Amino acid sequence: MRKIVLSILFIVLSISVFSQNDVAVNVEYDAVGDAHLIANNYTKLPVYVIVDFTYLRYSSFAEELPFVKRVEPGTTELFLITKEFDQPSPEVGLELKFRMAHTKPDSDPDFPYLIPSIPNSKVEFLPIAETGDIINSTVAKYGIGFKIIGGNVVCASRTGIVLKMIKNSFPQQNYLLVLHNDGTIAEYFNFARNKIIPAVGDKVFAGQIIGQANNSADNSSIIGFTVGHSLNQSDNIKYIVPKFLIAKESIEKNSSSLGTIIVLHPIKIITDEMTRKERKSFEKANKK
Repeated sequence: MRKIVLSILFIVLSISVFSQNDVAVNVEYDAVGDAHLIANNYTKLPVYVIVDFTYLRYSSFAEELPFVKRVEPGTTELFLITKEFDQPSPEVGLELKFRMAHTKPDSDPDFPYLIPSIPNSKVEFLPIAETGDIINSTVAKYGIGFKIIGGNVVCASRTGIVLKMIKNSFPQQNYLLVLHNDGTIAEYFNFARNKIIPAVGDKVFAGQIIGQANNSADNSSIIGFTVGHSLNQSDNIKYIVPKFLIAKESIEKNSSSLGTIIVLHPIKIITDEMTRKERKSFEKANKK
């Protein structure tokens, strides 16, 4: 199989972020005098906490600043600042930010994303300009469009947690945000009204059906797709270039530069980011 890269230009898009009412970070001292930075996430979703110091006295910090860590719902220790010998307990002043995605994700540039439709369906990659024509959003001009020929079923390109959605508006405003394991975030957009299946907080797996795209006049449909990560300095998203897994033999050479592509979802890719328990459940459910 080969991987095909479609370029996405750099832009930023403002999205809602978590507030200090959703996540609290406290400094707690133990009996020795060490300072523990503890995050309490009161939401049902993961959040990325960005920590910088306004001051740090009587100790030092070896990690790169700003410090970024994914915090699951509940209580998480971010890091420890140790009390130095013959010094008072550390004193810290904190500057905190909260983001939906990582600001510096350790992303694999060759990670194979699945084409977001069901196996054996036929799709065409759309030019960026055509994507922008159907989606009433600045980001769409820089996204990738998939024309699903004769169908409208949308699948997840990669495993992740559903962070946010709009599903009951006009199609160009209906979207789904999914947080991946590496801290990147995907947006799927142009869903038909009330046709997004998962709920916020659900885990979706690569290849899982997540909804239906809005139908076009020729009985086909178009789903838009972007991948990006948060920025440290603002509530924006920086877009990156995903690679989609495409089998060479699946390309029909009768339209556009890539042609019409028959969608394949290899089991290895579907299960790649599953836990051992999830993989066993999947294998049991799909055992022939």
